[in-house]
Amino acid sequence: MGSSGASPTTWPHEVVAAHQPKRFALFGEVLSVALVTLLLWLPVVTDLPALAAGTAHLRRYLEGRADPVRQILSDFVSCCRGVWGYGLALPAVALLLVLNVDIATYTQLPGGAALGPLTYAIGAGVAVLALRAAGRHAAMHQAGRHPTWTASFRLAARRCVQDPAGSALLAAAVLVCVVIVWMLPALAILVPGLLALAILGVDYRDELRQAR
Repeated sequence: MGSSGASPTTWPHEVVAAHQPKRFALFGEVLSVALVTLLLWLPVVTDLPALAAGTAHLRRYLEGRADPVRQILSDFVSCCRGVWGYGLALPAVALLLVLNVDIATYTQLPGGAALGPLTYAIGAGVAVLALRAAGRHAAMHQAGRHPTWTASFRLAARRCVQDPAGSALLAAAVLVCVVIVWMLPALAILVPGLLALAILGVDYRDELRQAR
């Protein structure tokens, strides 16, 4: 996954360090990824392939490889294969969690006080698992492999257990995005790009840890 001038043993985080993208340019690229990915999110069931395609594009940019935004569309089509079961399951789970929060807030059910925090914890866990799955799918797809989404979710679950600190960072990124949208809903357009950047940050952190 390194650039054309990198040796086979060069880790992606080393390529990024050598490329050193400028901060303002990086912000512009994150915004571009956010806008395109948000459009691909609109069908709702395409959240995972859209985020995987955006993450793959941002990874190529950070590693200094030429990659037009239209490549996101090609990646998106490839990542849509076999995703529909998960694409339907995630919105259904999200809807159930929202209903749980409403029940805990507006009813007097026994144990309702614990239902709210438990629902938020489950929601954070599902979000982190989905983000890791999208990141793993993007990385393997970029490496020339064509994994199933089931394989990506299995690998993501393993990473969640092996790297709890990285999972906590992704959960924090989700929380920051929620707070941003709560404070100013118009900034929701930035969320896909920020999540893609968070996925890559955790991935590069894990690769750096493995290289030591």
